[in-house]
Amino acid sequence: MGLFNKKKIQVFKPKPRRNIGVVGLGMIGGSIAKALVANMDGANLVGVDPRADVLDCCIKDHIINFGHADFSILRGCEAVFVCTPIETVPDVIAKVYSAVGDSAVISDVAGVKRQVFAGLPHGIRFVSGHPMAGSEKQGFENSDAALMEKCTYILIREINTLKADFDLIKGIISSFTDNIIETDAGGHDSAAAAASHLPHIIAYTLAKTVLSDECAASVIAGGFKDITRIAQTETALWVNTCRLNEKAVTARIDEYAAQLASVRGMIEKKQWDALKAYFNEARELRLAINKTDGAEKGKGK
Repeated sequence: MGLFNKKKIQVFKPKPRRNIGVVGLGMIGGSIAKALVANMDGANLVGVDPRADVLDCCIKDHIINFGHADFSILRGCEAVFVCTPIETVPDVIAKVYSAVGDSAVISDVAGVKRQVFAGLPHGIRFVSGHPMAGSEKQGFENSDAALMEKCTYILIREINTLKADFDLIKGIISSFTDNIIETDAGGHDSAAAAASHLPHIIAYTLAKTVLSDECAASVIAGGFKDITRIAQTETALWVNTCRLNEKAVTARIDEYAAQLASVRGMIEKKQWDALKAYFNEARELRLAINKTDGAEKGKGK
């Protein structure tokens, strides 16, 4: 009887693709979806949005693999990002949890966390986050992966946050940015009030103050347009942000008002050396951001 060489048959067993859900494919949700497509291999994106035209566009452009208005399509996802308007987030989180239960880790991108944590369903696996990125323009048509790539992304770690769930969301986020900051909900709301909410309030009030003056409005230039660019943002978001983060926002307004009062006092008292020192200090603080940005860009080369 002859002998045969037995060769081991190699069988390719592809790893199962990860399913990640994105609820709300507007400017932020669309940007997150595009950033994941561009930077994360081996994932199916599942989109939920009430607008059929947006879902059709996302599927046509290969941004999502599956899309529907019904939350039940999220079953089978290991993580779901809720990217709906800030005032709707608690309700949408509850609907997502009703659809997926504890089979998925749910995250959100809301700019205020207090009301999000106040209404979480019992038993939910939840890791809150907030990408510090955006635009004065809204809608999926203005979404861009570049908004998320290398952005500062805040992740919220509370006492009852499970490490495995936190690491899962952090791992997904790190596919498009390594600039991840960890804090708790209270720390987030205070920092966001200073770095995001206050600048929008300043932009709106500056635009109102200057552009209501016909003579002043006739001589505005690039500097004024740069400072007030974000005053072009739809106002509903920022009214709701102020409403939901009232204490932190008013505290930051008081701090800023005190700084303005200090500058006014130096001018009134003709303390020009003190004013120059104040401006120089502010200038150096702002220049430090440029140095940090340059260092971050250098890492990516």
